[in-house]
Amino acid sequence: MVCVKTTTRGLLDEALGGALKDDGVVVVMQNGLNVEAEAAAIVGPDRVIGGMAFLCSNKIGPGHIRHLDYGLIRLGQYSVDNEPRGITSAMRDFAADLEAAGIDTVLEDDLVLARWKKLVWNVPYNGLSVVLDTTTDQLMQTPATRALCEALMGEVVTGAAAFGRTIEPAFVQQMLENTDKMVAYAPSMLLDYRAGRPMEIEAIHGEPVRAAASQGVDLPLMQCLYRQLQFIDSRRS
Repeated sequence: MVCVKTTTRGLLDEALGGALKDDGVVVVMQNGLNVEAEAAAIVGPDRVIGGMAFLCSNKIGPGHIRHLDYGLIRLGQYSVDNEPRGITSAMRDFAADLEAAGIDTVLEDDLVLARWKKLVWNVPYNGLSVVLDTTTDQLMQTPATRALCEALMGEVVTGAAAFGRTIEPAFVQQMLENTDKMVAYAPSMLLDYRAGRPMEIEAIHGEPVRAAASQGVDLPLMQCLYRQLQFIDSRRS
C-alpha cells in the first residue's frame, strides 16, 4: 500500500523495487488524478490498484493517527488507456483483507470515474480551506462559501464528463450532506499548509484542470482556485 502523499516524489522506485512478490500488487492510496502512473511505470500497469479513502483522520504524532469520522475505502483497477477494467480478482483479494479488518470497502469497475468522484469533495474543501484558512464546518455554515463549494463540485462533474464519465447530481448532494454531518474538520491540505509542509496542489487541483484542458474543456473556478493556491504556496518559499 502506497500511503505517502503525492508530494513525496522519487520514493516509489526505491520502495517498490524489491518489495513485491511475483503475484503482488501495489495499492496507490493517494489523493488526486492520474496518481497511479508512477507506480505502474515501476511494477507494470496490471499490478496497480487505485485506492480512495473517504474518511476524516489526522496524523498527530509518529505512528499516531486520530480517526474522526467516516471510514470507507473504494478500490479500482488501473488501466493505461483509462478504460474501465471491471472488478478484478486482485481487487477482490485485497478487499477481503480490508473487510476482515473491519474496514468497509467498495469495488469500482471504473477507476477514472471513481477518481473524479473523489475530487468532487477534495477540490472544494481542500482548496478553499487553505485559501480561506478555515475548516469544513465554516465553509458549509456560510451561504456564500457553501454555494462556492457546490459550484466547484459542478465543475468537477464537468471535468469528468469530458472523459465520458457521468457523475449524478445525487452524488454531489450526498457529498454536501455528508460534509454537513461530519465533525468540524481541517482537511489534509490545510494541515499541511499550517505546518509548512508541501501541499498536494498539483495532484488535486492542477492535474484535473490540465486533464480537462486536454479535452478542450475549461474549468474557470477550479483554474482560479488552483492559481490562488499556487500564489499562497509561492509566498512560503
